[in-house]
Amino acid sequence: MSQSQKILSKIKKSLYAAPFEDDLQHTRHKVNRKRNKKDILIHNIPFLFTCDETEKLRCFRNCSIVVSNGIIQ
Repeated sequence: MSQSQKILSKIKKSLYAAPFEDDLQHTRHKVNRKRNKKDILIHNIPFLFTCDETEKLRCFRNCSIVVSNGIIQ
């Protein structure tokens, strides 16, 4: 078992995402829009936990993401 799989298995039960206020069927993180930024690059994240299109929890190490209009791309 890899390091990321070990970490994921330890904290899997405590992970959750808050739903949008207007849609309880989707869970996505929102971006603070006080500065009117459209795209945000988050570079070299040590660990990123997210669900794929089949709703399986995935763990990525040392990756970068773009948040566009409040949605993680």
